[in-house]
Amino acid sequence: MATTEYRKDKDGNRVEMTEWHNIVMWRNLAELAEKYLRKGRQIYVEGRLRTRNWDDANGVKHYITEVEANTFTFLSPKEDGVPTVSQVPNQTAAAMPTPPPPQPAPPEPKVPEENFADDLPF
Repeated sequence: MATTEYRKDKDGNRVEMTEWHNIVMWRNLAELAEKYLRKGRQIYVEGRLRTRNWDDANGVKHYITEVEANTFTFLSPKEDGVPTVSQVPNQTAAAMPTPPPPQPAPPEPKVPEENFADDLPF
């Protein structure tokens, strides 16, 4: 994924700075991304940063920071055959049970209309 930021240099010229990020997705989220995401499609990704390190064959230590995604949301307009935000559940929502629909309130019990004034003890 790429993020682009625009700044002005010391001469006042607009400079574009693009950074590339590795996104890691698992299970259902990965399947949705594979099915619907395309190059240039704008999305919002939520997750946590994970930094890993390893030594290569020459003994040089390497580091990488990745975004481990929990969910993503489409930001760009709907394309043919691609669902909108409301049509694609995120991983968290898919794992949670949906609440039952609200039930109507029970009717108030009917009190027979009688003259209770005579039954009062005072």
